[in-house]
Amino acid sequence: MAVAFDGQLLNRPSDPGGERAVKEALLVQYFGVFAAQLPLPLLNGDPSRSVEPLSYKIVRPSKVTAQLIGPDNVPRVLEAGVSHPPGSYPFAFTNYDAEGTWHWNVQATDDLGRASTIDRTFRYDTTLKGLSAPQLARGRATFRFTLSRAAKVRLQIETKTGVVMRAVAPVALQSGAQSLVWDGRLPLGTKAYSGTYVGHVFASSSVGTSDLALQFVFRRG
Repeated sequence: MAVAFDGQLLNRPSDPGGERAVKEALLVQYFGVFAAQLPLPLLNGDPSRSVEPLSYKIVRPSKVTAQLIGPDNVPRVLEAGVSHPPGSYPFAFTNYDAEGTWHWNVQATDDLGRASTIDRTFRYDTTLKGLSAPQLARGRATFRFTLSRAAKVRLQIETKTGVVMRAVAPVALQSGAQSLVWDGRLPLGTKAYSGTYVGHVFASSSVGTSDLALQFVFRRG
C-alpha cells in the first residue's frame, strides 16, 4: 500500500486489492515556526529590489518574537512575545539603516511549551544602482550605473538562459556615475550574432558583491 503526503493527501492507497490493515506506520508530527527562503537575497536600493517580503507561519497557537538583526547585531524588533493563532503573518520593514548581512529571526513557543527558531539571511548593499542600457544596441552596448562607493566592477554578457558569452575584464572604479562598454565581440574576437542578450554587472566593494542585470537587443550592423 502506497500513500503520498506533503502537508495534504496527494493520492489514496494504491493497493489493487483495496486497503489492508496497517501493521507498522511512520508517524510524522510537524510543529514550530516556518519561514520560506527569502525571495530577494540582495537588496540594493533600486525600487524593484529594495523591499524584502517578510513573513512566517505557525501551525499551533504560539507566542512569537519576530525581529530583524542588522550587521551591527542590533535587533529591530517587529513584535515581542505576541500570542497568535495558527496562520501566516506578513511584515513590512523599509528602514534598512546599515549595509551588510541582515537576519530575519523568528522565535516561537507553542501552547505545548515547544520552542523553535527560524533564521533567514539576506544582504543590503547600495553600492550598485541604476543600471541602464539602450534597448537596441548596434555594434556595441554601453551600460551605465551609479556607484555609492569605490568598487571593482565587471561586466558579463549572457544569453537569456544565463550562458556567459563574454566576460569583460574587471576594472576599479570610484563612486559616482560610471559606465562599461561591450564591443559586441565574443572571446575570440568574432562579432556576436544579433539577438536578445543580458548585461550582468557585478560590483565588489568593502560591503560585499552586489549585481544587477537587464536584457537588451543587439544588432551586429
